[in-house]
Amino acid sequence: MFRCVAVVFLGFCGIAAADSAPPLTDYLSNDVALYAEIGDLDAHWTQVEASSFGQQWQQSSFYEVVSQGPILRRWRGLDAVVAAKTQTTFTGHLRKLFGRQVGVALWLPEGARPQGLLVARGLSAADVEQVVATWNKLDTHVTVTTRGTVPSQYRAR
Repeated sequence: MFRCVAVVFLGFCGIAAADSAPPLTDYLSNDVALYAEIGDLDAHWTQVEASSFGQQWQQSSFYEVVSQGPILRRWRGLDAVVAAKTQTTFTGHLRKLFGRQVGVALWLPEGARPQGLLVARGLSAADVEQVVATWNKLDTHVTVTTRGTVPSQYRAR
């Protein structure tokens, strides 16, 4: 069974320009077996939703079937619960956390279970701080903590 062992959210230092931030791969060891990354996720998400493809997809009969399935129904329920408590949907929080970059790394250690890491760079340091504070209030069993020093601070769960 695969288990994601850590989640890391990176915010931008208020002074540093987005282009000066180190690549997400700088936070990974060299023995990673697989790494996939999406840059500027928030902009791409918005573009796809507004595109003719996105509009056609949302009007398709297949989308109707998928949107009524158990996974998306639970997702919408989670969005509603989180929005009622925070005035922002769960999806909105994720877009703030993963908006600039999100990557998934997979390690396949010999003789051991696979290990995964989700790394992300939020839309802004303020967004990451706000979402982390909200997450800590909503999920009191697990705490997201800040580690490292500026400009290489990160949050770990």
